[in-house]
Amino acid sequence: MSKVWRVRPEARSLIPACVHVDYTARPQTVEKSSNQLDRYRSLLEAMHPPVLLDTSFNTKRAEPIVETPFGAISSFLNAAARRPLPLESRNRKLLLSLADFGLYAPADCPIDLSSGYFPLNETILPRRRHNKYELLQTTDGFYRLRVLDLDEELEDPNRTGRGDFYFKDTIEAELYVACDGFTTASELAAAFYDEDEVSSTKEAEIYLRLARMWRATLVVLRN
Repeated sequence: MSKVWRVRPEARSLIPACVHVDYTARPQTVEKSSNQLDRYRSLLEAMHPPVLLDTSFNTKRAEPIVETPFGAISSFLNAAARRPLPLESRNRKLLLSLADFGLYAPADCPIDLSSGYFPLNETILPRRRHNKYELLQTTDGFYRLRVLDLDEELEDPNRTGRGDFYFKDTIEAELYVACDGFTTASELAAAFYDEDEVSSTKEAEIYLRLARMWRATLVVLRN
């Protein structure tokens, strides 16, 4: 992957996921040899086209690349929860079978991601997904979250900053801390404004922040 090559026009439609917006790719080739790579090359030759797309497995935002079976399944379940379309029945059976191992797929987000409409706001009890975390203040006065009990351990997070989640504003940071699993979403929304200031618009702003943290797999929205 040390060289960049331009993909020929007739090949671009065959491997669209491998082609960058400028029609380039960074391929790795497998030569014929007398070692175990021969089996890998035979596998590639059996494909059409003989190309395997290899990418990092880290669908959970702010978390590192998957390195363990538990992390892989957990990442898959969270990615499934953010899907734009309903899962096929066969995939639902797979998700249900994983429950035997203590791994559950999060339900679809109950908040409309465009308007903030939250019909279950009086029954859902938002809860932080992680028990160990730090709130770190940034130079511009905002806060970032550093989770300390991730499914996959981070390598040198203090130096790299990997795993940090940057809150939209101070309200979002305070909202995260307030998600204790005992307070309803409507009560959380009311707590951030004076009682006479609460309106559907301002409530929707709080709910959109909850949805944003849900998509980052930081909070659970269940009753």
